[in-house]
Amino acid sequence: MESKKLPFKAKILELNKARVNFKHYGNLPDTSEAAKFQGYTEEFLRLSFTEFFNKDFDNISLCELIPFKDIREVVISSEKAFSEDRLDDCLCDLAKANSMLLGKFSKFLPEVDHHLRDADNIFATRYNISGVHIFGYLSKYLRAFRHVNFLALCGVSMKEYLLMEQYLPYTYQTADQRWHFRKTNTSKATKDISLKIKNCIINLSLKLNEIIS
Repeated sequence: MESKKLPFKAKILELNKARVNFKHYGNLPDTSEAAKFQGYTEEFLRLSFTEFFNKDFDNISLCELIPFKDIREVVISSEKAFSEDRLDDCLCDLAKANSMLLGKFSKFLPEVDHHLRDADNIFATRYNISGVHIFGYLSKYLRAFRHVNFLALCGVSMKEYLLMEQYLPYTYQTADQRWHFRKTNTSKATKDISLKIKNCIINLSLKLNEIIS
């Protein structure tokens, strides 16, 4: 096995000395020193990742933490769309990932059968009544109730939930395995909002993995 030495040993020891002085003696480093130590750390990480893991540190994404391969690939696709300024495509991928996560939650709380909504048509035909959507309302309510329970179980705040509800398109998958997206609001997401939603999806993935493992 090839022996490798950690790079920038002297610089890292200098950084550690500053850490000890701050942690144990309360000595704050000068602002210029702090900036220098940040540079040391970045240099160390970039070279170390290349030497020991054969990876480009700048290309490493938090998406790699997602334990579900299918969802990880979708979120990585959203990152590519994000980098190319295709925010609508980015949000569609994130909505797809969110829907896939909800699918994995089915063992705890089954999905709402889409036939429940279709019962409105039977009701209207049987009694010759139009404009009544009792089962459609019930289906929508139960779907939202299931989603809120899922997010609460995973520790997602209501603020994050409302952010996803506001900006992610409505998503569903048909029997032919194709995904369909329908924009349900007129709000235009910014890059900052897209990043917040992506981080929420990553955290959801990690928490769900803890629950179902």
